[in-house]
Amino acid sequence: MTEEAIPFINAMSPATPELGGGSPTAHNVLTLGNGSLVRRPGLKSYFGAPATAIHGSELVAVYEAMDGKLFAVGRDDGGQRPIYHVTPGGAVSLGVGEAFLTGTLRPVIAETEMILAIAGGYEIEMVILGWPSAQRLSAGDSPKASHVLANKLRLVANDMLTDRTIVQYSAIASGDTFPGMGGITGHTQWYLNAGAGYFTAEARPDPVVALADTSGEILVFGTSTVQVYAADETLVWAPVGTIEAGCAAPYSVIKHRGLFFWLDHRRRFVVGEGTSVKEISQPIQSELDALASIDDCWGFTFQERNVVCLVWVFPAAGVAYAFQEGAGWSRWTGWTAGNWSPLMVACHHQRFAGAENIVGTTDGRVSLLTLTANDDHGAPIRAYVETGYNDHGTSRRKHTESVSFRFRRGEVASATGPQAYFGFRDRPGAWAARIPIDLGATGDTEVVVQFFSLGSYRTRQWFFEFSGSERIELLGATETFDVDP
Repeated sequence: MTEEAIPFINAMSPATPELGGGSPTAHNVLTLGNGSLVRRPGLKSYFGAPATAIHGSELVAVYEAMDGKLFAVGRDDGGQRPIYHVTPGGAVSLGVGEAFLTGTLRPVIAETEMILAIAGGYEIEMVILGWPSAQRLSAGDSPKASHVLANKLRLVANDMLTDRTIVQYSAIASGDTFPGMGGITGHTQWYLNAGAGYFTAEARPDPVVALADTSGEILVFGTSTVQVYAADETLVWAPVGTIEAGCAAPYSVIKHRGLFFWLDHRRRFVVGEGTSVKEISQPIQSELDALASIDDCWGFTFQERNVVCLVWVFPAAGVAYAFQEGAGWSRWTGWTAGNWSPLMVACHHQRFAGAENIVGTTDGRVSLLTLTANDDHGAPIRAYVETGYNDHGTSRRKHTESVSFRFRRGEVASATGPQAYFGFRDRPGAWAARIPIDLGATGDTEVVVQFFSLGSYRTRQWFFEFSGSERIELLGATETFDVDP
């Protein structure tokens, strides 16, 4: 008699044929540090915002400043993108006219001591934190930008209209008080005799599509290269290296633990390592290659307790992929009317105080993305995993004596019916069975559920799913079997 684990984990690998052992799909699952399987984080109300929608359609940006003030930007619903100051009691638009964000691109927000600078594809908007209020950053001097950074007491932005190969920077501004506007004025000045300037991303004549930074460096992403600039006493910023990998999706860039991850010009998710990149998307590359549109991809880091996921959302394709450190890839989706649906998360911000994951949703709410939520504002999260086919290293016939599931239980009421299912098949086609798993009544602490006499096979594929509103943690699954001599 032999006992082996059934690998219900988030390690989908559609690039590997399932008959060859690759897991074709994993939806909405995470692996905890002990190896157990749980749902992806769900959505619930955020304590700093109203429980209801603050905008008539999706929110395209959400940001909590260092002083605790919360802001959000709504999608264009008739020619204007409002900027909201959000509190638990409601959301107030910061005004009309120049208080709206111009451009049509995804907002990028940089914070200084006194302002938020918001770029969205055209004029940079300035939110003065003290009031708060909003207005244009400068009277025509600042570039029309898709990206803006705050670095070395300056604002740094790309130029979408005049010269797409240059990066401009403002004069210096510092301080958090208003006398003489010292904390703001320099950031409104972008002409050379005021102490502002620019540098050219000249390693290759490819346009600048994105900017990112660390405390000491600026990364300039082009369509075929990434150039690294370091602080320099004479030049302000000087080139120090070039990475031979471009950026296919300007908002796919994720900064995590001092490293940068992005979707490169070959449709690969990569991480920069010095002057080279390391590919991390091999298991899902076949799906990335098949997507009709990729340039709208945007990314964020979900981090809660010891769970870290890099998540990339493709809005046009209606799909999101999550890469979990120490585990692998899965899809993050919704579940609507019995079908997979797009993830409700439309933008993300990691809160500085408390490290909560604040998100804006596709239906206009400011919400919390958290492992403590088992649904998306009441909508179910269907967790589903398929293994690849497994012959346990031999083509001889196997006879399954039992399959055992170990759960963390005790919070599930049997009156709601089974909340989990598993099944198997021994060849491509219809599943041979879809077997309900009775998780017991509230207070039931028996952790092992067993099933017997599940037939014989040469190679077998398994699935596991759960979709109820209760917390379920699959601690492990094993198969006990005999092999023909």
